[in-house]
Amino acid sequence: MINLKLSSILTTIAEISKFLPGDKKIVIDLSRAARSIRDYQGDISEAYSSGILENTPGIDAFSYAMIKEFFETGSIKLFDQIKEKYPEELIKIVRLSGIGTKRVFDIYEKFNIKTFEDLKDLFTLNCDTKKIADSLEIDNLFLERIKHSVFYYESIIGQYPRWLVLSFLEKIIESLQGINEIFTLKVVGSLRRRKATIKDIDILILPEFNSKCIDHERTNEIILKISRLFFVKALVSNEKRKENISVRFSTIYDIDVEIIITSKKMWPSDLLTTTGSKNHISKLKDLAADRG
Repeated sequence: MINLKLSSILTTIAEISKFLPGDKKIVIDLSRAARSIRDYQGDISEAYSSGILENTPGIDAFSYAMIKEFFETGSIKLFDQIKEKYPEELIKIVRLSGIGTKRVFDIYEKFNIKTFEDLKDLFTLNCDTKKIADSLEIDNLFLERIKHSVFYYESIIGQYPRWLVLSFLEKIIESLQGINEIFTLKVVGSLRRRKATIKDIDILILPEFNSKCIDHERTNEIILKISRLFFVKALVSNEKRKENISVRFSTIYDIDVEIIITSKKMWPSDLLTTTGSKNHISKLKDLAADRG
């Protein structure tokens, strides 16, 4: 997820720069560069090493210097200095709430908040935001918006935007389709349900030889072939069940891929159960049980 990571760093620097004295042009330049990196369809590190990135629209000389520093040293000095003074989560709350950097900073200072956990505790332990706002002469609307942003931010930790996952899903599918024994495959899980944020990628696979049941020996051969594909970093787990086999891989994209290998007989059922949310499937099972 190098594109998202670098884009987030530049956005953080831009947001903090709004609050600091100095030329505000860098806010515009860094924000534009962050969007260009975020929306870049390929691997941004490859674009840098090939020289393409330097001439990419939206990336000026100032922003490129920071990008170059990131790839050559592994960090950006200005970003490290910002992190020493301001929690990175604070910037994410600024971006989520949309109420402005200065207002959020003011609230942090009035409540003496140092970390994201402090901010979360404020709303967990003190639910009456109006009372808190009145006591510190802060607009309650701002506190409510920050409260909503805090709990939303916590709910998407470890997840990625759908658009970003789709940007490299095509390469994963194309790679899997190169395995001749795979008769058909379907992207399932949260991607098939079109969720806005994605925790992992789920792919249901039907090999040509699994007509009635799972051929474990030949299925293991497919798992070995998948483990050698370019996007796989390591095998995380291999769960063998009566109806299918679930294999989880970590990937070069820093998001796990779960491959569910099934049979022709179980394909319709597995397509349903691997697509639906756990809550939805649980309710379907209860409904089925009620109908005998």
